[in-house]
Amino acid sequence: MEIFGLSIKGTIKPNVRVLIIPSVLIGSLVILSLVVFKNGYLRISTQIKQLRDAEQIENTLTTKIDTLQQIRGIALDQADKVVIAVPEKNPAIMMLAQLNFLANDYSLIVENKVVNPPRVKEGELSTVKILFSIEGELLPLIGFLKGINNLTPLSSIESANIALRGNIARIEVAITTYFGEFPTKIPPITQPITTLTDQEKVQLEKLSALKEPEFIELDPTQPDKREDPFN
Repeated sequence: MEIFGLSIKGTIKPNVRVLIIPSVLIGSLVILSLVVFKNGYLRISTQIKQLRDAEQIENTLTTKIDTLQQIRGIALDQADKVVIAVPEKNPAIMMLAQLNFLANDYSLIVENKVVNPPRVKEGELSTVKILFSIEGELLPLIGFLKGINNLTPLSSIESANIALRGNIARIEVAITTYFGEFPTKIPPITQPITTLTDQEKVQLEKLSALKEPEFIELDPTQPDKREDPFN
């Protein structure tokens, strides 16, 4: 074989020609080893990263489970209070019942009750306005008005117009009661639990101190046995 008119056999010394084939083989093995090493290293690095991610997720879940077990009873109780304080549906009927109970504590009667159409806002608190009048002596009426701020569902007095007739006062009251949709999405299971801030804890304590509605529980009764009318 000739290259540029020169014979390789003639130009390469015999001892060099002997080393060509082993050198080519060794070079090929080195290149192959580098390729295999690179692929193996990448796979090992990927597996190590996946293992570390799995360990991190496992630690997060373990911490989350421990935290949930510790706060389970408290969290459920607080959730119940929040649900009653700011319910999902229009709470007008519930609030009217609360007003009647409160008025009864002061020997008063709530009259001329009117419930306006609710104002529903997506992503925000919705409101419903309740109008009513109440009549009686001034001191019980003042106690009644103060008591509204301590009721659930959460409400605020929008206006209170007082008309005095001797020792008797009549008050036309407008209150706003709040409600809103509950969250429909939950955070990823691998996301750590975020603890409440001090301000949120204070707000929960205030909600816990509010007077909840008096629900009546009926005892379950078995249906009476009906006689066969055709007998």
